[in-house]
Amino acid sequence: MSIRWFNLEPAERERVERILAQLLTSEEKVALAFIFGSFLGGGPFRYIDVAIWLAEEGDPVDAALYAEKLAARLTKAVGIPVDVAVINFGPGWLKHRALRGKPLVVKDEVAYAALWANVIDERLGLAHHGYTQE
Repeated sequence: MSIRWFNLEPAERERVERILAQLLTSEEKVALAFIFGSFLGGGPFRYIDVAIWLAEEGDPVDAALYAEKLAARLTKAVGIPVDVAVINFGPGWLKHRALRGKPLVVKDEVAYAALWANVIDERLGLAHHGYTQE
């Protein structure tokens, strides 16, 4: 099995982001969505990282199944593998990476602010105790 790498021009990356944003906006369950990772770096990448915050948390297993199906739909739409992570149940470092990326969908400003506050609080707490690696 070979690993496929993608390298898109800036205009094509913007087009992919617009498609993802449109599709994610139409998803009733998605309150927030972020694109992050190597896709934003401008160089080669293997897949697109997308983090979502679900409007209703529900069950982690159901959320994972939803993310898997959503990833398949997004992959089909853009022709590039998309990895979807549900950050409602994710570790702080993943939430932090997602927030350092680029927002694609912000349907709930309160949830967005609360997520930022939670990540900052966790990061500051860890930094105070010397546990951060950045």
